[in-house]
Amino acid sequence: MFVLVVLTIIPVAPLVFVVRCVRSIAGRRGLRTRGHRAWGVVVDVGATWVPSRSNPGSGQYVHHPVVRYRGDDGYERQAVSEVGTRRVRFRPGEQIVVVYDPANPDRVRPEAMLGSGGFGNWLGLVLSIVLFLALAAGAATFWYLKLS
Repeated sequence: MFVLVVLTIIPVAPLVFVVRCVRSIAGRRGLRTRGHRAWGVVVDVGATWVPSRSNPGSGQYVHHPVVRYRGDDGYERQAVSEVGTRRVRFRPGEQIVVVYDPANPDRVRPEAMLGSGGFGNWLGLVLSIVLFLALAAGAATFWYLKLS
C-alpha cells in the first residue's frame, strides 16, 4: 500500500518546480513589459554576502547598484536594484536606464539586467515538465499493471 501512495505522490513533486519557474519568468517579463523606464545615476553599490549552500564557510558577495532616478510622477527616488551580480557591473556616478514598477517604485532594475526570463528558468521549466510526464507515465503504468 505504501508503494502505491508514494507512486501517486512522487509525480506531483516536479509541479512545484514548474510553478516556481513560471513565477520567475512571469516576474521578469512583467517588469520588462509593464515597467516604466527612466534615466538614473548609480549613487552606490551595495554588497551582500551570500553563503555557499554546498560548502559551509565559503560564499561570495553579490553587488546591487543603488540608483537615484526621477519617476513619471516627477518625484526623485532612490532604490536598490532587486538583482545583483558577482562582480561590480556599475560604478557610482554612472548614468544608466532603469526600469521600475509604477505601482511599487522601489522595485527597480537596470535595463541592462532585465534578460528574457533567464535560461536557467526556461531549462528548469522544460526539465520539470518532462520529469513530471515521465513519473506520471510510470505511476500510471504501475497502477494499470497492479489493477489488471
